[in-house]
Amino acid sequence: FGFVVLDLGAPDGVRPGDFFSVTRAGEPVGQVCVRKMLSGLPICDIIADKTVTAILQGDQVRQLK
Repeated sequence: FGFVVLDLGAPDGVRPGDFFSVTRAGEPVGQVCVRKMLSGLPICDIIADKTVTAILQGDQVRQLK
C-alpha cells in the first residue's frame, strides 16, 4: 500500500511531518513520515530508501527528533 497507520495520535503529540523509526524484535525495519492526521490517527508514508523489509502489524515505532 505504501502507507501505515500508527496506534498513536494527536493526544500523544504526533503531527504531520514527524518521522518514526520502525523496529521488530529490536532490529531496524524502516522509517515512516506522518503525511496527515485522519480522525486523530497518523497516516504515514513509508520511506522506501530507509526501509529494509515489509512493515508489519505489531512492529514498534519510536519518534525521531
